[in-house]
Amino acid sequence: MDTLNAPVKIRQQRLGHTDSRVTLDTYTHVGADERRLARQLGEVLWRSVAENKKGLQFRKPEALVPD
Repeated sequence: MDTLNAPVKIRQQRLGHTDSRVTLDTYTHVGADERRLARQLGEVLWRSVAENKKGLQFRKPEALVPD
């Protein structure tokens, strides 16, 4: 639901939480953490490939990971 930008009230209701803080504290960090990790892994892989395949054109990792 975080990826879909669902309103907090809808998330809270669907998850059965009586307090929206529980919903936000428990679930909203996961999407951001996954995107950050994907970017970091992409950067490591991109550098590795670029070092081994000099002269070839590669897309930067940030172009491969959605915000």
